[in-house]
Amino acid sequence: MEQKRILFLVAVLLGIISVFTGFGAEITRVKASQVGVDWYGDCSYPKSPAHVLGLTSAATLLTAKIIMDTAAGCSHWERTNQSPPNYNRNKALLLHITSWITFIVAIVLLLKGAVSKDQNDQAIERNDMYYCPVVKAGIFAAGASFAVISFISGVLLFQTLNPKGEDANNAPIPNEGGIQRCV
Repeated sequence: MEQKRILFLVAVLLGIISVFTGFGAEITRVKASQVGVDWYGDCSYPKSPAHVLGLTSAATLLTAKIIMDTAAGCSHWERTNQSPPNYNRNKALLLHITSWITFIVAIVLLLKGAVSKDQNDQAIERNDMYYCPVVKAGIFAAGASFAVISFISGVLLFQTLNPKGEDANNAPIPNEGGIQRCV
Protein backbone atom coordinates (compact mmCIF):
# COMPACT_ATOMS: atom_id res chain seq x y z
CA MET A 1 0.00 0.00 0.00
CA GLU A 2 2.91 2.33 0.72
CA GLN A 3 4.20 1.83 -2.82
CA LYS A 4 0.77 2.86 -4.17
CA ARG A 5 0.88 6.05 -2.13
CA ILE A 6 4.35 6.94 -3.45
CA LEU A 7 3.21 6.36 -7.03
CA PHE A 8 0.15 8.46 -6.30
CA LEU A 9 2.27 11.35 -4.99
CA VAL A 10 4.49 11.20 -8.10
CA ALA A 11 1.35 11.33 -10.27
CA VAL A 12 0.06 14.33 -8.28
CA LEU A 13 3.34 16.16 -8.85
CA LEU A 14 3.24 15.41 -12.59
CA GLY A 15 -0.40 16.51 -12.76
CA ILE A 16 0.43 19.84 -11.15
CA ILE A 17 3.34 20.34 -13.56
CA SER A 18 1.02 19.54 -16.47
CA VAL A 19 -1.57 22.10 -15.40
CA PHE A 20 0.98 24.88 -14.84
CA THR A 21 2.80 24.25 -18.11
CA GLY A 22 -0.54 24.22 -19.96
CA PHE A 23 -1.51 27.60 -18.58
CA GLY A 24 2.06 28.82 -19.17
CA ALA A 25 1.71 27.85 -22.83
CA GLU A 26 -1.46 29.94 -23.06
CA ILE A 27 0.25 32.96 -21.54
CA THR A 28 3.30 32.72 -23.81
CA ARG A 29 1.57 31.82 -27.10
CA VAL A 30 2.18 34.09 -30.07
CA LYS A 31 -0.63 36.60 -30.58
CA ALA A 32 -1.66 37.92 -34.00
CA SER A 33 -0.52 41.41 -33.04
CA GLN A 34 3.03 40.12 -32.49
CA VAL A 35 3.39 38.72 -36.01
CA GLY A 36 4.76 40.88 -38.80
CA VAL A 37 4.30 40.61 -42.58
CA ASP A 38 7.06 41.75 -44.95
CA TRP A 39 6.76 43.10 -48.53
CA TYR A 40 6.85 39.60 -50.00
CA GLY A 41 3.93 38.33 -47.90
CA ASP A 42 6.06 36.25 -45.54
CA CYS A 43 5.23 36.04 -41.84
CA SER A 44 7.83 36.77 -39.17
CA TYR A 45 7.06 35.27 -35.77
CA PRO A 46 8.72 36.13 -32.45
CA LYS A 47 10.32 33.39 -30.37
CA SER A 48 7.89 31.74 -27.94
CA PRO A 49 8.15 28.74 -25.57
CA ALA A 50 4.42 27.97 -25.96
CA HIS A 51 4.95 24.91 -28.17
CA VAL A 52 7.46 23.35 -25.80
CA LEU A 53 5.25 24.11 -22.81
CA GLY A 54 2.23 22.59 -24.58
CA LEU A 55 4.13 19.41 -25.42
CA THR A 56 5.51 19.24 -21.87
CA SER A 57 2.00 19.62 -20.48
CA ALA A 58 0.66 16.82 -22.67
CA ALA A 59 3.59 14.51 -21.88
CA THR A 60 3.39 15.02 -18.12
CA LEU A 61 -0.40 14.57 -18.17
CA LEU A 62 0.01 11.30 -20.07
CA THR A 63 2.68 10.10 -17.64
CA ALA A 64 0.57 11.09 -14.62
CA LYS A 65 -2.45 9.25 -16.06
CA ILE A 66 -0.45 6.08 -16.64
CA ILE A 67 1.03 6.18 -13.13
CA MET A 68 -2.31 6.96 -11.48
CA ASP A 69 -4.11 4.14 -13.31
CA THR A 70 -1.29 1.77 -12.42
CA ALA A 71 -1.43 2.79 -8.75
CA ALA A 72 -5.23 2.42 -8.66
CA GLY A 73 -5.06 -1.11 -10.06
CA CYS A 74 -7.86 -3.19 -11.55
CA SER A 75 -9.11 -5.23 -8.59
CA HIS A 76 -11.94 -2.74 -7.93
CA TRP A 77 -13.70 -3.63 -11.21
CA GLU A 78 -14.19 -7.30 -10.31
CA ARG A 79 -17.74 -8.14 -9.38
CA THR A 80 -19.21 -11.39 -8.15
CA ASN A 81 -22.82 -12.46 -8.52
CA GLN A 82 -23.25 -12.81 -4.75
CA SER A 83 -22.12 -9.30 -3.89
CA PRO A 84 -24.77 -6.64 -3.29
CA PRO A 85 -24.67 -3.41 -5.32
CA ASN A 86 -21.62 -1.42 -4.30
CA TYR A 87 -22.11 2.33 -4.41
CA ASN A 88 -18.36 2.98 -4.14
CA ARG A 89 -17.93 0.84 -7.26
CA ASN A 90 -20.50 2.96 -9.11
CA LYS A 91 -18.81 6.16 -7.93
CA ALA A 92 -15.43 4.78 -9.01
CA LEU A 93 -16.82 3.86 -12.42
CA LEU A 94 -18.23 7.36 -12.91
CA LEU A 95 -14.94 8.96 -11.83
CA HIS A 96 -12.98 6.61 -14.07
CA ILE A 97 -15.08 7.48 -17.14
CA THR A 98 -14.94 11.21 -16.33
CA SER A 99 -11.18 11.03 -15.89
CA TRP A 100 -10.66 9.30 -19.23
CA ILE A 101 -12.98 11.52 -21.26
CA THR A 102 -11.48 14.74 -19.89
CA PHE A 103 -7.98 13.28 -20.30
CA ILE A 104 -8.56 12.61 -24.00
CA VAL A 105 -10.01 16.09 -24.58
CA ALA A 106 -7.09 17.69 -22.69
CA ILE A 107 -4.47 15.76 -24.67
CA VAL A 108 -6.13 16.61 -28.00
CA LEU A 109 -6.33 20.33 -27.16
CA LEU A 110 -2.79 20.56 -25.81
CA LEU A 111 -1.32 18.71 -28.77
CA LYS A 112 -3.43 20.69 -31.24
CA GLY A 113 -2.05 23.92 -29.82
CA ALA A 114 1.49 22.60 -29.60
CA VAL A 115 1.81 21.10 -33.05
CA SER A 116 0.06 23.84 -34.99
CA LYS A 117 3.30 25.67 -35.43
CA ASP A 118 2.98 29.37 -35.99
CA GLN A 119 5.96 29.26 -38.28
CA ASN A 120 4.05 29.23 -41.59
CA ASP A 121 6.08 31.43 -43.91
CA GLN A 122 3.29 32.44 -46.26
CA ALA A 123 0.66 34.89 -45.12
CA ILE A 124 -2.96 34.35 -46.11
CA GLU A 125 -4.54 37.13 -48.14
CA ARG A 126 -8.19 38.03 -47.48
CA ASN A 127 -9.97 41.24 -48.41
CA ASP A 128 -6.68 42.81 -49.57
CA MET A 129 -5.16 42.21 -46.11
CA TYR A 130 -2.46 39.75 -45.10
CA TYR A 131 -3.04 37.41 -42.14
CA CYS A 132 -0.59 35.05 -40.50
CA PRO A 133 -2.03 31.96 -38.81
CA VAL A 134 -1.57 31.74 -35.03
CA VAL A 135 -2.85 29.40 -32.32
CA LYS A 136 -6.36 30.43 -31.32
CA ALA A 137 -6.76 32.10 -27.95
CA GLY A 138 -7.87 29.66 -25.28
CA ILE A 139 -6.65 26.39 -26.84
CA PHE A 140 -3.95 25.82 -24.24
CA ALA A 141 -6.12 27.17 -21.41
CA ALA A 142 -8.97 24.82 -22.36
CA GLY A 143 -6.53 21.91 -22.52
CA ALA A 144 -5.11 22.81 -19.11
CA SER A 145 -8.63 23.17 -17.69
CA PHE A 146 -9.60 19.71 -18.92
CA ALA A 147 -6.30 18.43 -17.49
CA VAL A 148 -7.34 19.85 -14.11
CA ILE A 149 -10.71 18.08 -14.29
CA SER A 150 -9.07 14.83 -15.37
CA PHE A 151 -6.46 15.15 -12.65
CA ILE A 152 -9.02 15.89 -9.90
CA SER A 153 -11.28 13.02 -10.96
CA GLY A 154 -8.23 10.73 -10.98
CA VAL A 155 -7.32 11.82 -7.46
CA LEU A 156 -10.90 11.26 -6.27
CA LEU A 157 -10.91 7.85 -7.97
CA PHE A 158 -7.71 6.87 -6.19
CA GLN A 159 -9.10 8.06 -2.85
CA THR A 160 -12.37 6.17 -3.45
CA LEU A 161 -10.52 2.96 -4.25
CA ASN A 162 -7.90 3.31 -1.51
CA PRO A 163 -9.50 4.79 1.61
CA LYS A 164 -7.10 5.83 4.38
CA GLY A 165 -8.53 3.38 6.90
CA GLU A 166 -7.88 0.38 4.67
CA ASP A 167 -5.57 -2.16 6.25
CA ALA A 168 -2.66 -2.93 3.96
CA ASN A 169 -2.52 -6.56 5.20
CA ASN A 170 -6.11 -7.23 4.11
CA ALA A 171 -5.87 -5.39 0.79
CA PRO A 172 -6.17 -7.56 -2.31
CA ILE A 173 -2.84 -8.17 -3.97
CA PRO A 174 -2.91 -7.48 -7.70
CA ASN A 175 -1.40 -9.83 -10.23
CA GLU A 176 2.28 -9.13 -9.63
CA GLY A 177 3.68 -11.28 -12.40
CA GLY A 178 2.18 -9.81 -15.54
CA ILE A 179 -0.43 -7.64 -17.09
CA GLN A 180 -3.69 -7.23 -15.20
CA ARG A 181 -6.93 -7.52 -17.05
CA CYS A 182 -9.66 -5.15 -15.96
CA VAL A 183 -13.13 -6.63 -16.21
